[in-house]
Amino acid sequence: MKDKEVTRGELAKCMSSSKLAQIDQMIRALQVLPQDKQRWVVENVFYFSTYGKRYGSRMSRGLCQTKEVIFISEKAFPHVWDITTIESKFFAFLVLHETAHAIRQHKCRIYDAISDDQYNKQEQEATSDAIAWFNDYSTENNIALITEVDVEKYRERLDSLVDEWEWTWEEHLQRAATVE
Repeated sequence: MKDKEVTRGELAKCMSSSKLAQIDQMIRALQVLPQDKQRWVVENVFYFSTYGKRYGSRMSRGLCQTKEVIFISEKAFPHVWDITTIESKFFAFLVLHETAHAIRQHKCRIYDAISDDQYNKQEQEATSDAIAWFNDYSTENNIALITEVDVEKYRERLDSLVDEWEWTWEEHLQRAATVE
């Protein structure tokens, strides 16, 4: 039996941003996911846009008892959404990568005290999932595929263009406390 299609409205309910364009871009990025993963996201994840040094991060599950909480940095959002551009592809990849951590129930490096090897393995798994989901969507929609090299090139380019914003885990905890 085919899963009921996830609506834009359902996806919008799992996001917090003061900017409607950002919510629209998050929805578009999540629509790259297969339907079963979109359904899981609607039921289990809450996304925040934030100013941060990292492009994206996920709170430790031990800190968030009812929802997975994912933060996406303001600097990662594309200026204009166009899934054929590297800027939008990187953003979609980033959202998918952090979502993969949540779906796989990965541990948090800081709060779960995992080893560097465990952390690197989790990063590779999330990267592989995100690229696979993006490339499945790309194949279905006749869009150029992405590789890990593409993602790294854009991340480096973005790093060279954007000032670093500092954030703390305490700020994330305060925002996460508002999620039921």
